[in-house]
Amino acid sequence: MGKIATTWKLMKSSWRILMEDKPLLLLPLISGMAGLLVLAAFIVPVIGTGGGVRHSVSAATYIVAFCYYLCNFF
Repeated sequence: MGKIATTWKLMKSSWRILMEDKPLLLLPLISGMAGLLVLAAFIVPVIGTGGGVRHSVSAATYIVAFCYYLCNFF
């Protein structure tokens, strides 16, 4: 069985499970909203450290980026 056929079979199986148990759709929705909240909380510190505005990135930008990574994936 080729990669495309395997992928298609997995997609159909996943869709069938989601249609049988609709509350499972809430999990990705809640996760997406939480990710946006974490992103919104870190926008101000990134702007405050000048993240991405100038060519040389400061240590504070790396610290904020690491904290964002830690909070987002916790």
